[in-house]
Amino acid sequence: MHVRLFQDYFDKPADQMREGEIGKFLHYLLTEKKNTPSTVNAYNSAMRFSYGETLDIILNLKKLPRIKHNRKIPELPTKDELAYLFYLTKNLRYIISAENGQVTFQYRDYKEQSKEKVMILSADEFIRRFLLHVLPPQFTKIF
Repeated sequence: MHVRLFQDYFDKPADQMREGEIGKFLHYLLTEKKNTPSTVNAYNSAMRFSYGETLDIILNLKKLPRIKHNRKIPELPTKDELAYLFYLTKNLRYIISAENGQVTFQYRDYKEQSKEKVMILSADEFIRRFLLHVLPPQFTKIF
């Protein structure tokens, strides 16, 4: 099905086309048809398989990269979002301040005999690191 759509787009057989046409087709799927990156990557995989296994044509796969998913993180968290994050934090005593889009907090560096240190991170990086430790509801933390 994917290869048929590819052939119909260029109106010529697949064995007469190479990486350039595949790249243009994938770009068309992403920009004009507004397909998701996952769908475009499925087309990419189908093309690679069809050319490599069915048509026995060797492609330069570096010219056909996979599309990465964009992860959207807010530019600057609101005061309410920061307040909610701090509400979730069990040990608020380690957070020194949160202002101007930066969070200053205290932590223990176990590589240096549990020496206490201070770190300043942008609010979005702090949130990203904090959320690495949040478990989904169905999981149980084992101490």
